[in-house]
Amino acid sequence: MIKKILLWSLYAAFVGLIIFGAIYRSNAKLEDEAPARESSQGQSENNNRNQASGRNSETTAEHENEPVENTAYPISTIEVLTTAADSTQLLFQGDSEHEWITLTGMVESITTKSLTLTLDDGASLIIERRPWRFAQENGFMTSVGNQIQVVGFYEEDLFQAAQIHDLTTDLLVQLRDETGHPLWASE
Repeated sequence: MIKKILLWSLYAAFVGLIIFGAIYRSNAKLEDEAPARESSQGQSENNNRNQASGRNSETTAEHENEPVENTAYPISTIEVLTTAADSTQLLFQGDSEHEWITLTGMVESITTKSLTLTLDDGASLIIERRPWRFAQENGFMTSVGNQIQVVGFYEEDLFQAAQIHDLTTDLLVQLRDETGHPLWASE
């Protein structure tokens, strides 16, 4: 009898561990995929998702969406932040997997979670999640009203930013290598 109880306890612990691991891995993948979305509906989609999950935007922590004007970030050992004049910019000419495009626009808003641009054609581009965090961690800063140039590619209808260049301050941050591989994945 004790043997059966012990075996069933071990089985329940094993199943619990597998479930915990699956949840942990899913959360990690969601954070690391971090697509930048070109959509004027980007913020409303987030609000809809928050409301559907039982949270609304008012209950999120205040510091998550505050402006980042006076925030300093340590520069990492990877040299991904430079000025365009000091660096040899990567040539994103495309490969068999990606068609590289360059988008230009003006900074509409900046928070700790996202950078929102109004593109020259009037559309919105939101750089958020891991790419924006990576840019900030490497010292990239910009201001509302600055002209920005973003190089990237579309993957499953989502824009993947590879490089952000602030044309006003001439600050440049690399997010991906010339093959599209995220630089934060090599940290």
